[in-house]
Amino acid sequence: MNKFSATKAAFSIFDFMKFNRNFVLKYIAFYFLFIVAYLTAMWAIGYFDLFKIMMESAASGNPEAMDIAALNQWSGSIVPKMGLVMILSAGAWVMYISAVLRKMLRNEEIGFHGLSWGKDENRMALAFLVYFGLYIGFYLMLVVGMLIGGGIAWGLGQISPILSGIISVLIGIGFFCALLAFIIRLSQFGVLTIANRKMGTIDSFKETRGNFWSFFGAHFILSFIVMLVMFVLFAVGVMIYGNNLGTPGAENSETLTAIMPQFFALGLIYSLFAGFVMQAQICIGAYAYKVMHEGEELPIEPEATPHIWPTLGE
Repeated sequence: MNKFSATKAAFSIFDFMKFNRNFVLKYIAFYFLFIVAYLTAMWAIGYFDLFKIMMESAASGNPEAMDIAALNQWSGSIVPKMGLVMILSAGAWVMYISAVLRKMLRNEEIGFHGLSWGKDENRMALAFLVYFGLYIGFYLMLVVGMLIGGGIAWGLGQISPILSGIISVLIGIGFFCALLAFIIRLSQFGVLTIANRKMGTIDSFKETRGNFWSFFGAHFILSFIVMLVMFVLFAVGVMIYGNNLGTPGAENSETLTAIMPQFFALGLIYSLFAGFVMQAQICIGAYAYKVMHEGEELPIEPEATPHIWPTLGE
């Protein structure tokens, strides 16, 4: 397979936008609407009542004595509803990613502006389930390894505290690097699922072999730029709230109400930017696949075999 440039992959969303600007803008809007729908659903089921309970507890002068009865009542009513919201959100997420990848890889828009639920979405949902299963299994394995390593470090601490500290730091770094490497090796599962028309979670290990540092570099560059932009948005938020709010209290309620338009404007900018970033992250994998498999034909969805009912002879 061909090599690809990490820098070009990180900025590949701009090349995609040259010919698909309306699609990118449309899916930024869809992402924003998904976020609004999710937060509205969480508000409707009473999820944010938890903060009301916490504020009432803090106002009582004894924050540790949270109303256990109110907390139990809240959790008892919220869990089943939250489960339903999470399932619906996961379904919307699968549709969103499948639609974006279909456009980037195959230049197809199926259903409502590309959003639909068909064979691609079924395979993508299965790929996500396998991914999370592998992730949880690998994470637990690392935790067990950390516990064993921590026990060894504790034993060595009886002999040399400095050596114990060094080993503990190395264990922490090793845990982070191993988890990051695992995520990068599986990062192409969505791309392969849409490109090959089959669940591609396991195939991602083979796909990323030999190009690990290119994938890592592309995601690192994009993440670094996103962090800079988020820092700017955070600084703007601090300027808005820092100049308008003093010590939190009831006397600031009118001021808080007055700056709500700025708050929603900042939230809008953040959500729209997040929608762009999401497509940029997806585009890294799509760009990498096209370069690595340049000249290859994408598999076509096999035609369903018609079912012929047996008939009695004349």
